[in-house]
Amino acid sequence: VLIALARSFADYGKRKEWAIDVIKLNLPREKNSGDGADHLKFDETNFLTLIEALFVPLVAAFDTADKRKTFATAFGTDSAEAVHAFLEDAELLKTKRRAENATA
Repeated sequence: VLIALARSFADYGKRKEWAIDVIKLNLPREKNSGDGADHLKFDETNFLTLIEALFVPLVAAFDTADKRKTFATAFGTDSAEAVHAFLEDAELLKTKRRAENATA
């Protein structure tokens, strides 16, 4: 499922905006008692948090050259390239590196 999801984000920027809109439009609305403002929100930060949580297993599968090769052998080079491109576009590989550097 994650490979198919990553493939669907070939045009990352466009698909990200679409996904945010779809999720945002389908969240239940709770109107404030007086001002009519929506209490629930879904923005780019929420989207990135969701994607980061979903893709934890694949980020781990791409953190070394040997793991990337194993992934490509198991799922095919095209799938490996699509997932890698998605992880790079979403900056999930950089996020992992930043977190590792922060704890070092």
